[in-house]
Amino acid sequence: MDNATMSHVYPSGTITLVFTDIQGSSELWEQYREAFQPALEAHNRVMRDVAEHWNGREVKTEGDAFFLVFATSADAVQFAVEAQNELRRFNWEGLLTGLSEIRVRIGMHTGEPIIGRNTQGEVDYFGPSANRAARICAAGHGGQVLVSNATREVAEAHLPRSLTFTDLSLHRLKGVGEERLWQVCHADLPREFPPLRTLNPERHNLPVPPTPFIGREQDIDNWFDFLRQPQTRLVTLLGFGGMGKTRSALQLAEMAVEDFPDGVWWVPLEEARSSEQMLQQVASALRVHLQGQDSLKEQLLSYLRNRELLLVLDNSEQLRDAPAVVEDLLRAAPLLRVLVTSRRPLHLQAERLVDVNPLSVEDARALFVERARARKPDFTLAPENEQDVTALCNHLEGVPLALELAASRIRLMAPRDILSRLNQLFSVLQSRAPDLPARQRALRAAIDWSYDLLSEEDKDLFAQLSVFVGGFFLEDAESLCDALDVAWGIEELVNQSFVRSETDAPSQHERFTMLDSVRAYAAEKLNEQPEKEGSILEQHAQHFLRLGQERLREFRSEREGLALRLVELSLGNLRAAADWAAAQDRNAEVAEFSLSLGCYLQRRGFIDEAMSQIERGLTALGPLRDDYPRVHTQLLREHAGLLIDRCEWKQAEAEASEAVVRFEALQMDKDQANAYNLLGLIAIGRHDFSRARDCLGTARRAFEQVGDSAGVAMVVNNLGLMEFQDEEGDNQQARQHWQEALRLYAGASDERGKAEALTNLGVLNQDEGNADGAWNCYEGALAVERKLGHALGVGRSLSNLGEVAQRRGELRRAAQLLAAAVSLFDRIGSPPKTYSTNLLEEVSCAIADPPSPLSLKGLSVEEATAWAMGAPSDDAGAGESGELSQRASSVNEGYRK
Repeated sequence: MDNATMSHVYPSGTITLVFTDIQGSSELWEQYREAFQPALEAHNRVMRDVAEHWNGREVKTEGDAFFLVFATSADAVQFAVEAQNELRRFNWEGLLTGLSEIRVRIGMHTGEPIIGRNTQGEVDYFGPSANRAARICAAGHGGQVLVSNATREVAEAHLPRSLTFTDLSLHRLKGVGEERLWQVCHADLPREFPPLRTLNPERHNLPVPPTPFIGREQDIDNWFDFLRQPQTRLVTLLGFGGMGKTRSALQLAEMAVEDFPDGVWWVPLEEARSSEQMLQQVASALRVHLQGQDSLKEQLLSYLRNRELLLVLDNSEQLRDAPAVVEDLLRAAPLLRVLVTSRRPLHLQAERLVDVNPLSVEDARALFVERARARKPDFTLAPENEQDVTALCNHLEGVPLALELAASRIRLMAPRDILSRLNQLFSVLQSRAPDLPARQRALRAAIDWSYDLLSEEDKDLFAQLSVFVGGFFLEDAESLCDALDVAWGIEELVNQSFVRSETDAPSQHERFTMLDSVRAYAAEKLNEQPEKEGSILEQHAQHFLRLGQERLREFRSEREGLALRLVELSLGNLRAAADWAAAQDRNAEVAEFSLSLGCYLQRRGFIDEAMSQIERGLTALGPLRDDYPRVHTQLLREHAGLLIDRCEWKQAEAEASEAVVRFEALQMDKDQANAYNLLGLIAIGRHDFSRARDCLGTARRAFEQVGDSAGVAMVVNNLGLMEFQDEEGDNQQARQHWQEALRLYAGASDERGKAEALTNLGVLNQDEGNADGAWNCYEGALAVERKLGHALGVGRSLSNLGEVAQRRGELRRAAQLLAAAVSLFDRIGSPPKTYSTNLLEEVSCAIADPPSPLSLKGLSVEEATAWAMGAPSDDAGAGESGELSQRASSVNEGYRK
């Protein structure tokens, strides 16, 4: 269902959101166990029947809690009153002995929520309005109906006189700030309830947030559970400036008020510069009355000694003595817990670090929209601007401060205008809001604050690290950077939140990255040292030129999977280094970079982009081709191979033939054998099987002479292809070739080759009507391609499996497999897309609600595969298989590299 359809079925715009839940449901379950289930079902029927009567829509149900939406606030209020009356009149005792009543709290708020879909694809409402409604419900008691001031104002004039409101005054709600709450009154409803369950001002001094909290719901819940664990004494929320540490800490503190008998106390440390000033701020926050001759520290420790409370120390990174002060507090007060926000850890043994990372795209969009509406109330997320807002959130990397600063410009610039000016990042992302600290009024100021805390050595290393694009490994930095101890310096920059570290799961190497805004700041600092900048950029280019060449030599070996992953992670650096070489007119180096990048992209299945890289290299050499004959001829051979992928036989043959001659002159026997293999594939494509046999025979002998078993396997694989394609060929001979190729590939540890041979054997089985044999071969090929992360190979395997599923009559499974294949082909611009798309359309016509490749957009290769191989929802339409091709979609590929 698209957004337009959704708005007709579910209310949108200004609506009323209602939350309900049963008071004491956990105790009821404990008391009655499974016998309580019928009572819960009766409760659910009452809620649904009354909601339907008053035109309510059920958004979701979790346990005994309902989330409902109403187009009008009057309907919502009348639903709540009738639901309470129906629940009060229900004979619970007749249903469950001993159960006299079920008391339900109901809360509501009227506003403009964000309507979208949750992770399960179901319609849901998000944003501050939904959060406020949920908190209002949580503040009430069983049998009570609470509404916000906005709901009362809109509903009051449209309700019968029997319904009135009682003002319960202003209350502080967890996570959403203050709200004037009203109780709905009716003659049949009770009027007296205990005090509302809102934050007690006598047990905290938490500041009222000026804006609602957006996003991080799961993170906050996890961090709160972590904070409440008995063994936890000290938690530090760690992150770079503008990441939302303070706002997250305030959210956690509000949630924790009821958990600490002696309260939760907020200590702002931004202005503190010494341990004495830090202690003064703590004493002031705790309202400690200082007296007598004892020192401030002694009196404070004495006050804390037997108290069970939470101290929130906000912004401690500028205090060098903060670790010692916190250690003294924890040692003196065994019941004390401390929550710290900082850009660097305290390095205490009791400390537990929590990284505050950028927001998800969904949360980033919600934050931008909410803050933009505060500036421009008529701003909405619409089809016309949704793509621009999403691109803006991606460019700003989900950094809350950057998003808020961008939203503050919404009265002057539309999202597209802001997006177009992000090349002036630091001038665009500024605010004049006088109530913000100076360091939060501009992105540059937020980074300045942290930069000034670095040592001169770390500042210098920070600037040098700006040459890395997309991240780096420790070995990369050690090869380039001029520092006394690069590893130590990087660790300090990680501690200061300038650099982020993460273990790359596939390669099991630690990788380091910087936010783009932080890297841009570092690049400005490096640009202030032109001589050093030129030197390190040249070292960067030379380092990644060597790295690309080393990884290229590992293709078609047991290390191919790791080599491909390492190139993938270094792709930004390789491209940046190539661009630098081009800007310096170092054309031979450009050609070498293009060869490495082109081969990598071809291996990954990105044929068009690979072609662009190879052609860039050929153009860069131009008249210098004879000065660099090796790299020129290798580029020529790669270009011929890519032309084969496009079935452009004539030009491919001319270039492969030229490569054969040039490699012979250069005495590059292995490369010449590769070129002969290409000529064999071209001949197969042209159905000139006699010439194909000659060229492949020459290639095989050449590979055998140089002892390249992987090369021999490749040619044997293509000999099988020749037999299969030739109408006068022998399928059994093809099978023998592919079985031999599989054995040779295994001996040479060529994983990609194994996948090709398995695919071809699957095609042969499918052609002979052996669906089970074909499925097993394709599944084996998929396992290899999946391990390598090869998008084209994975897509091809999924497409082939989809075709077999269609032949078996499993149309739902076929559609699932084909949709995933098409999504991968679409992402890499692969030729098999047309074939698989046509097959998907044929299958989709025979089933209800077929899957769409568009729904898988953005999924990784692994995610798309996992979805495709999961159990289909049903097999509707099974037994209605369509016509099948006599050849599966992969057979004409060949294996050339």
